[in-house]
Formats: sequence, C-alpha cells, structure tokens
Amino acid sequence: MLLPRAPECSQHIVYIMDTTITIRRLPPETSGKIAAGEIIERPANVVKELLENALDAAAARVTINIEDGGRTLIQVCDDGTGIPAAELPLAAENYSTSKIADISDLERITTLGFRGEALASIRSVSRLTIRSREASEKVGREIHWREGVIAADAPAVMNSGTIVTVAELFYNLPARRKFLAGDASEIRRISSLVQSYGLAYPHVSMTLFHRGKEALAYPSCSFAERVEMVFGSSVFPNLRYFESSDAGMRV
Repeated sequence: MLLPRAPECSQHIVYIMDTTITIRRLPPETSGKIAAGEIIERPANVVKELLENALDAAAARVTINIEDGGRTLIQVCDDGTGIPAAELPLAAENYSTSKIADISDLERITTLGFRGEALASIRSVSRLTIRSREASEKVGREIHWREGVIAADAPAVMNSGTIVTVAELFYNLPARRKFLAGDASEIRRISSLVQSYGLAYPHVSMTLFHRGKEALAYPSCSFAERVEMVFGSSVFPNLRYFESSDAGMRV
C-alpha cells in the first residue's frame, strides 16, 4: 500500500452505525433512472467524491493527503461509521450504495451522494485501496483493486472509520494524465473544494496536506469561526450575517 509522507491519519470512534443500512446493488429499474456516467476528470473530482462519502458517514474528522497535485496519491481518512467487512467488496462496484434502496428514496435524499458510481469510476482509472472498520466489528478489512479487479484482501487492525487511497491516478489513461494542470493549479482546485465543504460543515474538523506539509487546517468550530478561518480576519469584520426562508427553502 502506498503511504503518504504526511502525518498518519488519526482515527476516533465517534458514531455508532445504524446496522439496518447496508450497501446493496441497486436494481436495474432504479440504476437506469439515476445513472450519471460518473466521469473523473481531475484530482479534485476524486477528493470531492471521497470527502462527500466521509461526510455522509457522519465523520467528525477528515484528513486529506495529496502528493504531486493528486497524480501519485490522494488519500482521505475519516472517523465515520465505517463499512462492514462483508460489504466492502461491493463498495467499489457500480450502482452499489447504502444511501438508497429504490427509486422512491429519491424523494427523501438526505445524503450528498446516492448513485453508487463514484468509487467504481475511481477504481477504473487508478490503483484503489480501501481500508475500513465498522464500529461494532473488532477487526476491519483492507482491499486493493488493481486493473479494476481485487488484487489483495486481508483483515486490518484499525479504529472505526475509513481510509481510501487512490494511487497513480490515470495511470492507464496517459492522454488524460498528460493534460492535467501543474501541481500548483491542481492543489488550488482541491483547496477551494475543501474550503467550500469546510464552510458547509463547520462542526467537522478538516485538514489538507500536500507533499507532507499542512495546506489547510480547520478544527471543529462554530459557523462564524469557520467563516473567519476561510475568508480571513481582515475580511470577516466586513461580512454581515443573513438568514431567510420562504416556500420551504432556507438561505
């Protein structure tokens, strides 16, 4: 497994998973209506999908490690509910998700993702490793996918949560890899993404490392404190709080 030079991702048992929610393959009549043909175009797309999965898993702490702008390594660690060992092989299969069961669930979506396409798309363009442990289980599980299929599968001793490692992004698509922007440009996109989710989830601690150096660090805090962290102390005093709601929508 390719490890980052950044500090190891800390793991904390915070939430207990609702064991009635399981990863399942969606029936064709459902997957056919929601399929988006998920396309991973650059490292920021990978970070977005993995960060959303961590937030959907009720993570209180998320650590993101990036190497070479995301080309050689993207690793997202969370202390969320984790994936039950028996379900981990399904996690990277198309249209396999724990977030909906049938088409009627689309009327009450409460998660950031639900199609079950992202990990499968990432698996197809990288060397993917997922290590996870669900809170009620004593031992976790680690699976490596190579060339789109499972290459290694073993128990993993870890705290509850999930670590997803995406190595050698676009190794099998040299043309797409060639036309990625420089490291500085790719890390700017990733930083902007983390800032946006940081504003939406101020109670979640988020840390971003690039080449072993801390690029962003947002501890758990209030919304106002997070806004000041993101926009800076010189801008924050000039901002004004606004809130309104109408016709079931809240701003």
